[in-house]
Amino acid sequence: MSGEVLYNRSFDATLLRYVHENEAQCLMGEIHEGNCGPHMSGLMLAKKLMRLGYFWSTMEADSPKHVKHSHLYQVYAYQIKAPPNELRSMATPWPFSIWGIDVIGPINPKASTGHLFILVAIDYFTKWIEAITLTSVTAKAVACSSRATSSPDTESPRQSSPTTPRT
Repeated sequence: MSGEVLYNRSFDATLLRYVHENEAQCLMGEIHEGNCGPHMSGLMLAKKLMRLGYFWSTMEADSPKHVKHSHLYQVYAYQIKAPPNELRSMATPWPFSIWGIDVIGPINPKASTGHLFILVAIDYFTKWIEAITLTSVTAKAVACSSRATSSPDTESPRQSSPTTPRT
């Protein structure tokens, strides 16, 4: 004891000043979260306080509690990264398959078959293009022609590709 200040002698013979509980909270906050605070763990905070020359009896228990109640600890603490439910894979052969369909026409002069319009379908993922000619652009004509082109006897390079399933 030196005057009104109480000291504790550490194992390496340095004098550590005893601090009151309120002052201890202030010191832990300043060292852990201050401008130069490295946001260390609880036990490292206790060791840093001892290196700086401070001591109180419950230092090693109070430091981890203070760190765990820190806002930054609660934001960046170890969190469980596992999903709440088991993940299930979805079988989609063409996840990015997007088709664009456009009608060109009327074309002049007529085709030898009398067709005036061209229906073009583009697969944007594989850059595959299919085109058919039509005499008129109606839902019935488009449906009939698309059934005819997608019949199993017709084989296109896209259908025979080893990486794509046959449709």
